[in-house]
Amino acid sequence: MADVEVEAPLNFDALQGLTTDAYNQPTKDTKIFKDECMYCFNTPYFEGGLYVCLKTYCAFCPCHIADYAARTRSTAFVQVLSKKVPLEQHNEPEQKISRLAVGVEGGFGEK
Repeated sequence: MADVEVEAPLNFDALQGLTTDAYNQPTKDTKIFKDECMYCFNTPYFEGGLYVCLKTYCAFCPCHIADYAARTRSTAFVQVLSKKVPLEQHNEPEQKISRLAVGVEGGFGEK
């Protein structure tokens, strides 16, 4: 399947034309499936992220969004992107604690 290039609008003017048929208002019990693409199990960490349909609350990757939108005529989607941030490496203490004891050799408070 060909790569699909999708760009989200930078302003919210595009949302002005949405009708109430394009989305369903979620309730506190609505399940939103935003963790994986419904077809290929890509996650928001993949390039392009995921697009969540505002009618069914199911997520689709950029490869499958066009097919889904054409088949269901859904027009309202929210893009979900995630990025992994590496943790900083902390310096370990010069002497490692080898015993769970206080004031003895190899334990806490060793002098």
